[in-house]
Amino acid sequence: MALSSSSPPPRSGYLLKESTHGAWKTRFAVLDQGVLYCYKHKRDSYPKDIVLLSGCAVKPTDGIPGCSFAVSHASQPTARVYLATSDATTTADWIRTVVDHASVAAPPKTGTTNHSPSKYFRSMSLAAAAAAAKEAAPTRPVDIPPAWRHDPSVAVSPAYANTIQAMVTDFAAYLFDQARWEPATADDDAHRLAESTQLFVCGVTKAAAKSTLTLQHPAHEILDVLLDTAQKGTFDAQLHEVAPLEAIDGHTSVHHVAYKPIFPRRGRDFVVLSHWRTLADDSILLVTRSVAHDDVPVQHDMDRALLHMEGFHIVPRDGQNAADVTYVIHADANGLPAHVVATQALKLDALRAMLDPTPATMSSPRRPPSPPNA
Repeated sequence: MALSSSSPPPRSGYLLKESTHGAWKTRFAVLDQGVLYCYKHKRDSYPKDIVLLSGCAVKPTDGIPGCSFAVSHASQPTARVYLATSDATTTADWIRTVVDHASVAAPPKTGTTNHSPSKYFRSMSLAAAAAAAKEAAPTRPVDIPPAWRHDPSVAVSPAYANTIQAMVTDFAAYLFDQARWEPATADDDAHRLAESTQLFVCGVTKAAAKSTLTLQHPAHEILDVLLDTAQKGTFDAQLHEVAPLEAIDGHTSVHHVAYKPIFPRRGRDFVVLSHWRTLADDSILLVTRSVAHDDVPVQHDMDRALLHMEGFHIVPRDGQNAADVTYVIHADANGLPAHVVATQALKLDALRAMLDPTPATMSSPRRPPSPPNA
């Protein structure tokens, strides 16, 4: 199949998607720029599943006769994404549209190093991991507020002190270098933007995105949720597992984080160092970056990925009962479309939906008619 550099028109609507357990789940689907985004609810801004359609084959199946079809890719010969609609006519129309989007050429795979991540992390030292993650950090001079500079009163492990200070400084550069950020448009994001969230993409590298919003909760309460590994999967629908590896001190820890596959790619995992602190201006920061760790060798069924920077800046407002939150994510995109990367920053809006469920959020979405024999 010849691949095209132009993208067909977007499409959205309800589809049924077969889960790994064989059950059909209703999803609101958005098809845009060669990518299929599947949302648990139409109102959601952060997708539950993502399918990269470039180069995929699309064929009808007998799962729901006349109403179902499968998406496959030569790189994953045993894997399929099974989808369906409520009638044969709608299914045929969706198949034609998905085939059109499967002809969109994928962006080239690019990384911040010349190494395969799997090989790269087998022998990487802590210093080398930090240096690799820093390669794509902002390099232009940035006026960093005094509150972000080295604070000798913050006790950190000597083994991690330099790495943590570099993380704090780099995150400040991401935040305060406003010239590197461009407001996201409908073309940058794969669907309508969350009404409560401002989304930005990085004009320097398409592998970074930023979002900001106000949460009606005290800053320390927001931090508690972000630090609670049991709650991460509640607002991050793409997360597979978080496992603690090492508690360095009350502010610093190392975790193994695994994410679900973005079809047709394998799942991604990260070994990350996280650190939080309260700054002199009473704002709170939480920064995370890839590191090496002997307890987590590279796994054969996952791609070890690089997280250059993930950070939350939580600024109290309105008498401590609300906070302005900024979230930055910069991972090794390795060929992911820029609008897929931008979508990752909408995790912040998913956090808002979890903290402040409205009656509409708590109710079930309007579902399309079930297909026969579903």
